[in-house]
Amino acid sequence: MTGLIAKVGVKVTAVVCTRDRPTLLAGCLPSLVACTYRPREVVVVDQSADQRTRDVVRPWQAVTPDLVYVPTDTRGVSAARNLACAHASGEVVAFTDDDCVVEPGWLDAIVAELHAEPRPAAVCGRALPLVEAPLVADPVSVRTGLGRQLFERPCSPWRVGTGNNMAFARAALVAVGAFDEQLGPGARFKNGEESDLFYRLLRRGYPVLYSPAPTVYHRQWRSPSQQIALARNYGIGIGAFAAKHIGTGDPLPLRTLGGWVVATALDLARRLRRRDWAGAQSSANLLVGMAVGVGQMARGPGGTAWPRR
Repeated sequence: MTGLIAKVGVKVTAVVCTRDRPTLLAGCLPSLVACTYRPREVVVVDQSADQRTRDVVRPWQAVTPDLVYVPTDTRGVSAARNLACAHASGEVVAFTDDDCVVEPGWLDAIVAELHAEPRPAAVCGRALPLVEAPLVADPVSVRTGLGRQLFERPCSPWRVGTGNNMAFARAALVAVGAFDEQLGPGARFKNGEESDLFYRLLRRGYPVLYSPAPTVYHRQWRSPSQQIALARNYGIGIGAFAAKHIGTGDPLPLRTLGGWVVATALDLARRLRRRDWAGAQSSANLLVGMAVGVGQMARGPGGTAWPRR
């Protein structure tokens, strides 16, 4: 695929969306500002209920002319990312999360991979764990693979990458549509927004590359009880994604969902045998979440429109 971005001098918009997590953002934002790639801009979309996040951003605005702060009353990470896309002036839009730290060469690596042949429409990279609390189960949002893989056909989008380290040619985002604002943290369906977008890109023939070169570090800061609760949200996203696309007559997400159910059920049985009660509860919550996501999406999905700037 050719022609999605310029061959030289492409501008990149680096995005982080946040809501009521100023301490985490205070760890992320300096790493974004320190990215060496130019030309670039950094967009912070703030859905917070108070001024603490603005207070974190303000000192950086004073010394970073290309930092754009976007406060908003919207809710949900998909709505925030869509708003960021509407404000973005770059040909490439790169996303990380507020609980991540990016490497200084993160954007350089993204642009290099988007220029690789055959040229992908999107790039996902490594997300290495920074463990700050005991882990109940393997983190879903971590990617450690060292091999490059180009995805050119629809597959399980969880093989492709994760939302804390992903970048898109803006032309491809416009072509396939916005993040589905029903999906993702803060929305009706609690997760799966990036997987849904990867899948829609692949269905439309836009290749997506996984590369270990763009690297971020994902802080594992949640307590064990918070991790167990979060597993249900992950499951809701998986189930909602599958039901959404099955409802269009596409059979592949049914196999994807079946794979998740079997793998999680086996993990649950293994943890029960080991008397790993916290891990077993996490796996059980993931299974319950999948059922909830399927049921809720089957009762009636809605749409989303690309927001105006």
